[in-house]
Amino acid sequence: MSVRTNGSRAGYESARLKLARLRLTGEDARAAASRQVAETGARALGVARASVWTLDADQSTLECLCRFQPASDKVSSGGRIAASPVFLAAINERRVVAVGETTNDPRVAELRRNGFLNDSVSSLLAAPVIRDGGVAGLVCLKHEGPPRTWSQMDRDFAACAADMMALFFEQADRLDIEAALRQRRENDLQEDKMLALARLSRAVAHDLANVLGALNLMGASLQVDAPNDLRALGGSIRHAAEMGDRLVKQLSTFGREVAASRQPVDLAAIARAMEPVLNRLTHDARFALDVSMPRALVTAEPGEMEQVLLNLCVNAVEAIPKGGSVRIQLRRPILSEPISPTFVVLSVADDGSGMDPDTQMHMFEPYFTRKSAGHGLGLSTVYGIVKRCEGTILVESAPGEGTTLRVALPLATPSG
Repeated sequence: MSVRTNGSRAGYESARLKLARLRLTGEDARAAASRQVAETGARALGVARASVWTLDADQSTLECLCRFQPASDKVSSGGRIAASPVFLAAINERRVVAVGETTNDPRVAELRRNGFLNDSVSSLLAAPVIRDGGVAGLVCLKHEGPPRTWSQMDRDFAACAADMMALFFEQADRLDIEAALRQRRENDLQEDKMLALARLSRAVAHDLANVLGALNLMGASLQVDAPNDLRALGGSIRHAAEMGDRLVKQLSTFGREVAASRQPVDLAAIARAMEPVLNRLTHDARFALDVSMPRALVTAEPGEMEQVLLNLCVNAVEAIPKGGSVRIQLRRPILSEPISPTFVVLSVADDGSGMDPDTQMHMFEPYFTRKSAGHGLGLSTVYGIVKRCEGTILVESAPGEGTTLRVALPLATPSG
């Protein structure tokens, strides 16, 4: 419901009450609060435009959180302008800066030059958002038409709106902290679960390896000593035992805490050497390998990086339809990634069916799979290797939008 005061005390009180009742939730708390303040302020004072701005720490730049035009209900955001030292000095001297005529007021002359005020704005009311004893932002109300004399009630309401915006900033910060703590707890629980699974996989792999070893010996004996009709059965037993042994090795790789022999290996050279194999593996898909680094030394067990590349590529191929695409990149981190510049990034992207959040929560667990074929050990093997190398795995995926897995590994020195 729109609030129009027509300059009345009752109208302003109604608008203040509307702001006081606002409760912030979700990730867009700042955006929701700034829109509510801008909209309520614009309608309460009957101005052409209202906006909420944040001021950076060195008080040199203003960034717009929200602009609102009541005539069209248009909402926008974004954009930065240089802060005017003269105007900020006026803001710091007075609780609210009320400019009746913007054309000849020296406090806003620079704001007219930098585009903050255009020729249609005749009067300006600006109130500072105060946090920790300093100006953190502004609530600005712009009047168009004949110059306007701002009443004391106008100024008081603008100051109240700015104070409410400061409280909303505090609430938004609290929500951000709570969300970060929840995410940290979830990450810790996930890490604990993966450690428990690793311990379990080591125990299972050890016991299963003993059973498979015994089966292999029995199959070998049948092949040598048994009658002809049983020799083929001995071969089948040995073949099944060998298959089981390969699965045990993958399970052991996930559960192993320390690699047997780690040394600097060149991931760039490994990727180039494996290109023919990976290309054949993706014969029904469009395949691209992009290695932008001449060398990428990481500390790993020989053969581990081949296993990582192979399993990631197999996972991508199994996710795409015939004619889909798989792209492998080896590069330095980019600025937008939460990855240290001392790491190297191995990225494997596909344009397959993608994964929902629930699948992503379990994708690195041993034996978890939602594919018609496979044992669910490929990605758990990758996870175990990457963790032992003190790296991390980032996942970007959504149903129908494909998947990108980025393995970030710390670069090693040539001396290891």
